[in-house]
Order: sequence, then structure tokens, then C-alpha cells
Amino acid sequence: MHHRIEQALRISLIVGAPSTVILFIWADLLTTVLYHAPEAGKLLQMIAPIFILHYFEGPLHAVLLGIGKAKTTMVNFIVSTLIKIGCIILFGTKLGIAGVILGINIGICLLTLFNFYSVSRSLGLYVNTRILVKVGCCTLFMAVCGYFSLLYMQQCAYPILLTIAVTISLSLLEYLTGLFTMNLIKKKRSPQSSPPAPHHAEVKMQNSSSSWHPYTNNGWSGLPSCPTTISFLVIHSP
Repeated sequence: MHHRIEQALRISLIVGAPSTVILFIWADLLTTVLYHAPEAGKLLQMIAPIFILHYFEGPLHAVLLGIGKAKTTMVNFIVSTLIKIGCIILFGTKLGIAGVILGINIGICLLTLFNFYSVSRSLGLYVNTRILVKVGCCTLFMAVCGYFSLLYMQQCAYPILLTIAVTISLSLLEYLTGLFTMNLIKKKRSPQSSPPAPHHAEVKMQNSSSSWHPYTNNGWSGLPSCPTTISFLVIHSP
């Protein structure tokens, strides 16, 4: 179970890290293309750093339900939601929409921490810092390459759609290269060859007019007569 949980969290980290980078670096361009509102890019950049926690909250929530901790899951959700609503009201009245985003970020942070603590207390879950460091290095490498490639294409005045497509593709390629280089993604090995067949199997048939000869070692007796006697000798490998 620990291996499966660690595998799920590792996949969440590997998938969520580039998504966070894309939403942060390309925020202005994405909001311009999708919503025709480049000023919304600043708001998206406020959400992006916390966005990766959404990838962890889902698996942790599923683990708690799987081990029969539905009550704990509900309590964590209710408490984090109440705190989130309080933060939205508190900061929203002072900072406007930025305060609302801040309250949402606090809510998802608390919910993820509560679920992680509950899983750790129940199953003894721990954090593999080596994987965090490796994925962090790959993410940093992706962010640097993406930022400078985006800066170059914007200075050359390429079309916005072409700029987004090319720069994101290049950054994802660099990210995948880093994952393979650090052995975070490995090719699945071909399965081993099937075990050898039994050493030999002999089937002997001989015609006989006499009755069926019982195999007394196994206690077979009282069988009807048959014109053919068939004896099997099968030796299985240990």
C-alpha cells in the first residue's frame, strides 16, 4: 500500500510541476488568448504556485476513503472550508479580488496538509526528499528555458499563438529530458521468459484384451474393463 501511495504522489508531482510553471510564466498570454483580458494574468500568477497542491489533495482524499476514514475526510474538508470562507471575507474586504484568491489558496493548503497528516498518522506515510529535489531541478530547468525562449520570441514579434505553442513545447521537452536524465521515468523492462516446461511427459498406450489395470499407488480400484491400457508418467520440475 505504501508503494502505491508513493507512486500516486510521485505521478501527481511529476504532472503538477510543469502545469504550475506553465500557468505562472505564460499567464498573461493564456488569459489574453482565452479571455481577451491580459490583466487577469496577474491573478492567475497568484493562484499558480498553489495550484500543484490540487494534484496532491485528490490522491490523499482517495487514500483516506480507501482505508475507511470517511469521517476524517469530512472533518478535514469542513474545517478547511470554514477557514477558507473566513479568510475570503477577511482579506476580500480589504484587498478585493486578490484577497479572495489569497483565501482560496489558504483553503487548499490547509486541506492538503490536513489530509496528509491524517494519512501519515494512519499509515506512517513519509516524504521522499530525493524525488522532490530531482523534480524541483527539472522544474527549475524547464522554467528557465521557457522564460528565455518566450522572451526571445516576444522580442522577435512572432504571433502570439505560435509563441505559446513553440515555447511551451520546448519547455516541456526540456522537462522530459530532465526526468529521463535523473531516472524519474524509466522504460518498462520486458517480462522474463516463461518458466521451462516439465522435463518430460510420457504417454504410453498399449492394446490389451485384459481388463483395466488399476494404479494401485493412488488407490484406484474397481474400474470397469477397457480394451486399452493407458499409463501416464509426468515429471514436473521442482
